[in-house]
Amino acid sequence: MPWLNIISKVSNYNKVTEQMIIAPKRLSQEALDNLIDEYCLRDRGLIEDGSLPLDSHRKEVRAALDTGKLIILYSKHFKCAKITSPVEMMEH
Repeated sequence: MPWLNIISKVSNYNKVTEQMIIAPKRLSQEALDNLIDEYCLRDRGLIEDGSLPLDSHRKEVRAALDTGKLIILYSKHFKCAKITSPVEMMEH
């Protein structure tokens, strides 16, 4: 999986910011669905502009998680997880 390459290049556990990359398969289906919904709503807001239905956006996010274009990042400090891109993770 491509996200494994990210982990090999970047430490899986960043002790300075106390963040970990979590594989999607390590989460329950309910937790994963909730993270995907949160990401879709954060990314799109509540406005339906008609460009891409929410269900389609969810499928795209899931595919991006499976290919490593998006990752699940857990913050030990904040005790929460979020979906983000590897590039965005490196910028923070």
